Amino acid sequence: MTQSPPSHAQGLVVLQGNRMEDLRDLALMWLAREPLHPLDHTAFLVQSNGIAQWLKTSIAELQGAPGRGICLGTDVMLPARFQWQAYRSVIEAVEGPGRVPATSPWDKTRLRWRLLGLLPTLREDTLYAPLERYLIGDDTLRKHYQLAERLADLFDQYQVYRADWLSAWEAGRDELVLPTGERVPVPADQRWQPALWRHIGESLAPVDSGSHRGAVHRRFLAAAGQLPSRPAALPPRVVVFGISSLPRQMLEVLAGVAAVSEVILCLLNPCEHDWGEIIETREALRRYHRQQRRRGMPAALHLNPELLHLHAHPLLAAWGKQGRDYLQLLGQYDATDTEALAALQQPVDVFTPPDTETLLGQLQADILALRPLAETQAHWPALVPGGDRSIRFHVCHSPQRELEVLHDQLLDAFAADPDLQPRDVMVMVPDINDYAPYIDAVFGQFLPGEPRYLPYHVADQRQRHREPMLVAVDTLLSLPQLRFRASEMLDLLEIPPLRERFGLAEGDLPILQRWIRGANIRWGLDAEQRSDLDLPLHDELHTWRFGLERMLMGYAVGEPDSNGDDWQGVVPYDEVAGLDAALVGPLYRLVLTLEEFRGALQAPRTAAEWGETLAAMLDATLQATQPAEESLLGMIRGSLEDWLEEIEDAALAVPLPLAVVRESWLARLDEPRLSQNFLVGRITFAPLMPMRAIPFAHIHLLGMNDGAYPRRVDTPDFDLMALRGHYRAGDRSRRDDDRYLFLEALLSARRRLGISWCGRSVKDNSEQPPSVLVGQLRDHLARGWRLEGQPPLEELGASAAGAAMQAVLAALTTEHPLQAFGADYFRGEEDLFTYASEWQGIVDTPAAPAVKATEPLPPWQPEAAVTLAQLERFLRDPVAALFRERLSTSLSGADLAGEDDEPFDFDGLATWQQRDALLQPLGQQLAQTPGLNLAELFSARVAQRQRAGDYPPQPVGPVVRESLLEPLPSTLEAYRELLREYPRRLSVAPQVTLATEAVGEAAGLALEDSLDSLHQGETSAGDPRLARIVLLTSPVHQGKEWRWSQLLRHWPAHLALQLLQAGAPSYLVSPSGTLTLPGMPAEPARTWLTRLLQAWHRGMHRPTPTHPELALPALGHYPPVTAESTAWPPEEAWQDRRLRDEWRRAWERLEQRNPLLLREFPRLESLLAAPDFAAASLGLYADLHGWVSAEREEQS
Repeated sequence: MTQSPPSHAQGLVVLQGNRMEDLRDLALMWLAREPLHPLDHTAFLVQSNGIAQWLKTSIAELQGAPGRGICLGTDVMLPARFQWQAYRSVIEAVEGPGRVPATSPWDKTRLRWRLLGLLPTLREDTLYAPLERYLIGDDTLRKHYQLAERLADLFDQYQVYRADWLSAWEAGRDELVLPTGERVPVPADQRWQPALWRHIGESLAPVDSGSHRGAVHRRFLAAAGQLPSRPAALPPRVVVFGISSLPRQMLEVLAGVAAVSEVILCLLNPCEHDWGEIIETREALRRYHRQQRRRGMPAALHLNPELLHLHAHPLLAAWGKQGRDYLQLLGQYDATDTEALAALQQPVDVFTPPDTETLLGQLQADILALRPLAETQAHWPALVPGGDRSIRFHVCHSPQRELEVLHDQLLDAFAADPDLQPRDVMVMVPDINDYAPYIDAVFGQFLPGEPRYLPYHVADQRQRHREPMLVAVDTLLSLPQLRFRASEMLDLLEIPPLRERFGLAEGDLPILQRWIRGANIRWGLDAEQRSDLDLPLHDELHTWRFGLERMLMGYAVGEPDSNGDDWQGVVPYDEVAGLDAALVGPLYRLVLTLEEFRGALQAPRTAAEWGETLAAMLDATLQATQPAEESLLGMIRGSLEDWLEEIEDAALAVPLPLAVVRESWLARLDEPRLSQNFLVGRITFAPLMPMRAIPFAHIHLLGMNDGAYPRRVDTPDFDLMALRGHYRAGDRSRRDDDRYLFLEALLSARRRLGISWCGRSVKDNSEQPPSVLVGQLRDHLARGWRLEGQPPLEELGASAAGAAMQAVLAALTTEHPLQAFGADYFRGEEDLFTYASEWQGIVDTPAAPAVKATEPLPPWQPEAAVTLAQLERFLRDPVAALFRERLSTSLSGADLAGEDDEPFDFDGLATWQQRDALLQPLGQQLAQTPGLNLAELFSARVAQRQRAGDYPPQPVGPVVRESLLEPLPSTLEAYRELLREYPRRLSVAPQVTLATEAVGEAAGLALEDSLDSLHQGETSAGDPRLARIVLLTSPVHQGKEWRWSQLLRHWPAHLALQLLQAGAPSYLVSPSGTLTLPGMPAEPARTWLTRLLQAWHRGMHRPTPTHPELALPALGHYPPVTAESTAWPPEEAWQDRRLRDEWRRAWERLEQRNPLLLREFPRLESLLAAPDFAAASLGLYADLHGWVSAEREEQS
């Protein structure tokens, strides 16, 4: 069905402008001059989702008077889709329905599969020897697929840009057509390409062999000349908007449909004059006459158009090749009657001069006016250093620093301009996937409502590595190669759809993490799966089967046997109990499901079989929890159906390995779509992509490093279009695209253009060059502008001119420190600033504020009696105890992260944990039954822990166990000897109480606790005596010195023991030996305990300015006369180099593990200078140090 042509169909109309918003307004004015029928649609052809969203938003805001806030009657599509739609509608209108298939077997996505099926059959032919050399030894078909994909892409390019070559090849002529029309033979080593093209055609049905784009295009051109009226499937109006380059084939399609549809091509042209290098054709000359009517063109160029190429802006000449070629190509199809349209007062061009008050506007004006460099410096006023920030260069050390600098720059911009909104800022980088983690790390650390929060959006990321559900699919398709590490499985459980499928909640994960770690699950499903990874067949130790058996056994029988005799050698993991035990079921099902599909994915299958397997895998492992996930899951299933349809259309029956399936299916999920969000009202981060010249107030280009931009593209050596002498106008080049995109970005910035690169090495601070495009821009600015007070360059000598140019660049460039806390940021320099005020406290500058004393907390009394554990924690770390007791704050946090490797070695903490897990249970058994056979019991418990996976597997296990457990038997023997001396263990721990009197407004305090580890013996006279015997895993000696940290843990309990029986000793039995704390009279013990209790109460109101690792060394070097000494430490202590060195080493340790202390006292000097340091140190530690030291001297 066809329709009568509209009265406004008049050929291809080209509208030009230098600003995208003006071009948009001009296009909308054209659309409004003759509105379409309400049910007709206008087709807008765009090249990116960014332009599409911006255009639809603009139509909704501006269409009509006033705007309706909606966008109706528009179809936004990519040019390729419209091109095939035009082919079908025009050809079928002339030749009849069904003459053009909806999808062509020559499409790239289908052609790759046909090639994959053909390549193995051609390897015996000597003509294809170049391919055979690449494919040899490829039993998995992975190289075949990669080659098929590259060839399909190349043939797709030939269909668009070299259709005349394909016509010759189909006719049996192995030749190439040069741009001049001359025909040359195909190189001998590439003769396989025409043969392969013909072979593909022979493998297709006759109706499909001629359906490739080149052949269809020829039929279209013939049919377009015979169209009596517009086909119904063809839109009445087509608007090509903002596309900076189109191939000749597409322009021919637009020109063909222009006879029956209105076709408007809106071209963003950076220059109002004709800036083609060569005037060589009638169409170019016509374009020249059209351009010469514009004002501002030099008169000499009107008389001599051959001089046009000499009157050029250097940046336009360097970066504008793509646009220049496109303008020349477009001139052959431009049917715009400028004189007739002018008579109708219908403008076709809109070139608006920018604001020239800034350097950015002056540069854009130069490009618009085609002003050469020789005229620039004389035309514009001198720059005032620091006064113009419209163009700024930032030199950083890393991508992280680039984002930190950008964050500060944007905060400053928003503070300086209240009208600036986040949606007015665009940030572009060469590869958004490289920068996305840094963007989230810098901009995502602040929450809404915080002063430094900036809303942002990252566009065009590859969803495959960003969306959790796609990460799950990617991982599931890697099951045959997966090691099934504990961390990998926990990562899978972090994905909500997978968790939902197995009936787990987010709150269950900490429990499962603890169980997985406690059951010693490291990696591997079982021993068989490990052997499939080319590892020796070994036992099940540390596998998932091993760990799950332990969990289930623990639920069934509870604790492991105390004598090491467990059923079937399976050591129960007794943490699995109560209602939480139900979580083992979903975890077990998950492991079984992964094991099932791991086996299903290993063998090659046909596409249909893969479709069934993958669909079953999706159903078994994923369940959407919200609408967005439902939509994404639908997209995944849809992409699988499309993948199967492609292979079915290609009639491929070859079994495909998983590597090919995974690579081809998941690649579809990363394909760009016009439905992707781009402009969402926030700061937009996006990759530098062609046709994204949307105007923004601020544009920032990051990652402009040498080699990173323009981006390099590896052209296959069999690409015949890349041969020397074969370039044609309209051919696409990634590097030319990038140059032109850089030009478009420069022209799209309205108020500020920021450019940054990693200009300094992180390793040695050596200089790193920027992108060649940045270098060209900087050279142009240095030559075209001068600073205030400088004479023109032509008046200076070579050396002085070079210095003047460097001064201009220095005024436009800021070099940033390596770190965000660099001292230069806090010295008040104009160009170096930061909003990260938290770093100011660690910068040693006069501007850094002094640490203020913390205001005391409100008066407080504990609700319950104070315990010995509270006093012990206070002694070991007074500041941390305040945060724990009063503020319920602790920064230690349990580490729930799993481990992925068998325990072949143990660090300090792990060594202590392993010894403690063995030593303490054995100590408890000895305390109950001292006469046990210790050697047998020790051996049985070691063997049990080996079966539980606590030690490395054979043959490493025995060696590691020997060094790990060597000191424990002697420690247990020493413990047993003391138990024999004090044979009766108190079954009921006695209570200790102590009350203090009220002081001033503060009420009295009460201490109440029970004392454990008490044993009773008899004196030689038969009188009962008490002792506290504690078995310690940590050594109490460090060389010849004591480890005060261990003594502090037991000092409050030792004082409390004296209240029960004066003079009772405490024995601390450890791998380094036994330390005896001698008893004392009850009265001094009561006094010291009371003093400690009062100090604790004071410490619950303000930070206590001391720490044992600083106080005890000072007490050791300078013992006080009494705990109430006022002249301690003496003056010489502050200058004692040995003491200062001990303090410095202790502070370095505290900086690593005590963040709360650093919060109150950021530097060692601030703690030592605290007024109460001496008093607090004496009050807490002098009693312990004095008593133990005195006893030590008596013993020695």
